[in-house]
Amino acid sequence: MVFFLGIGLFFCVHAVGLFPRLRVKLVDGIGQNAYLGLYSLMSLAGLACLVLGFDSSYQLLSPTRVTADVYSTGRYWMFLSFWFLISANLPTYVKHWTSHPMTWGIVIWGVGHMLINPDLHSRVLFGAFVVFVLVSAMTSSNRSRPTGVSKPKAVLDLVCFCLALLLTYLAGRFHGSFTGVTLPL
Repeated sequence: MVFFLGIGLFFCVHAVGLFPRLRVKLVDGIGQNAYLGLYSLMSLAGLACLVLGFDSSYQLLSPTRVTADVYSTGRYWMFLSFWFLISANLPTYVKHWTSHPMTWGIVIWGVGHMLINPDLHSRVLFGAFVVFVLVSAMTSSNRSRPTGVSKPKAVLDLVCFCLALLLTYLAGRFHGSFTGVTLPL
């Protein structure tokens, strides 16, 4: 129950950003600093509930061949995920060629984890991230945000590539320390 409370809290708080008028009303009502403080506290409370309530013993399916294949290729799809996530924050050609690189990164990460983990809580958690970022990408044109278009720089693509390699290595090396699940290097 705590896990599902965490899902609700974390994603409801983040969903406020999908409704610009609601966000503006909240900020106008309580002020920017109070809004950001409440947003942060509720997000952290949601994360805490997710961590405390997570239980992988509710198996939905038995592991399949797909699970083994996805697990063995994890470093490749995690590299792609990291590359997209990092590229989304810099003027890169990856960002220039795809309109939502952060969405792609989170979808790759989420679907990969859903395929590997046959338990209910993993499917709900990673599925919620996938659904949320897809809805966010589909509704992004409804939210007016200033878009400063910078000319892409190939050197930044190389930096993103190298950082993604480093993060992939670190994730493979330390994933077991944080989650209890070791990854093949």
